[in-house]
Amino acid sequence: MNRSSMSIDLKGKLAIVLPHTGQPTETFIKRYFDELCPDRTVLVSFYRGADRWKFAGPSFCLEEQFLKSRNLYKAYRALQKMAGAESLFGDPLTAAMLKRFLLEQNVQVVFSQYLVAGWNVHRVVKSMGLRHVIRGHGFDLSSSLDDPVWCNRYQDLKTADAIIVPTSYQVSRLRAIGLSRVPILDVPCGIDIPADSKFMVPTGAAREVRLIAAGRMVAKKAPMILLKSFHAALSHVPGLKLTWIGAGPLEEEVRAYISQHGLEDQINLLGSVPQSEVLKELQKADIFIQHSMTDPQTGDQEGAPVAILEAMAHGLPVISTFHSGIPYLVEDQVSGLLSNEGDFEGMARSIVQLANDASLRAKMGYEGKAQSHSYSWENEKNKLLEELILT
Repeated sequence: MNRSSMSIDLKGKLAIVLPHTGQPTETFIKRYFDELCPDRTVLVSFYRGADRWKFAGPSFCLEEQFLKSRNLYKAYRALQKMAGAESLFGDPLTAAMLKRFLLEQNVQVVFSQYLVAGWNVHRVVKSMGLRHVIRGHGFDLSSSLDDPVWCNRYQDLKTADAIIVPTSYQVSRLRAIGLSRVPILDVPCGIDIPADSKFMVPTGAAREVRLIAAGRMVAKKAPMILLKSFHAALSHVPGLKLTWIGAGPLEEEVRAYISQHGLEDQINLLGSVPQSEVLKELQKADIFIQHSMTDPQTGDQEGAPVAILEAMAHGLPVISTFHSGIPYLVEDQVSGLLSNEGDFEGMARSIVQLANDASLRAKMGYEGKAQSHSYSWENEKNKLLEELILT
């Protein structure tokens, strides 16, 4: 029987492990709760988070457990200080608490989000004979791999049942630190593929060309470089417009630059909006743009940016960078144009080239749309179920 066509077949339950609960930007993880095994999923988290998801199923939060009594809370605070050196479940007390929850809920498979979370629970999970699948996403596959301490800790994951990462770029990075035997699969976060997308773009020279950017305004998305690239391109293509979705710590700097250079008529900052609004804006756009780069302070990198995949699914050519897993998604000169990290002039040239060539935009958008089918949510879901189902 082809397991990829099956719904998850558990005698017990699926536990999804998170560092924090309900992070608003982790909609791709929320989907695992909603659609992988919705009636048989429980939540394990370490710290209280934003709790935007309002998960109604059984849950275990380590921080909440310790808040139940003053003495336990003191122990919890001590554990927080120890967390830099030991697993949060490396002592008998916390290990017993987690085991009890997993046993009471009849958990059969544990699905950890981020290698850091997976490492924290791995010894407990394997001591119980449970299946453990770990999904890597971003910082755990970039900045953590530049830290000798975490590289050493990750050696414990050699006995995991599978590790899943966004692209083959991250596979090679994990192999390079010595994880040579554990199965590692490259599976990007899945997206919904719209039924229709426009490929034939009007070719009138005077037509307004609309760019869109979507993502948090943080260092690894280099919003100031993106902004300077767009500004430089404007001198060659005055009809450019940019819709920018997202907020973050660098938003104030972005707004100041826009005001200083009088770009209010060319750039529309929407801030954080619901996913449904993001998809509507993608339908209106001609080009997607994102300047991803390694965070110079932390070493954090992208995995396989979902916003880029969604743009491709909507038939948009992508302007981005040779960064992390992006070249594994966007083929330079085929489905988009890539420049080097930090090269705002190179990105500006890409903007000008695509803005002035509607037929090239249509051709690249078509190629990206065709490629995006392999990144569908159904494709990711089936591959995850293959790993989560016990053989």
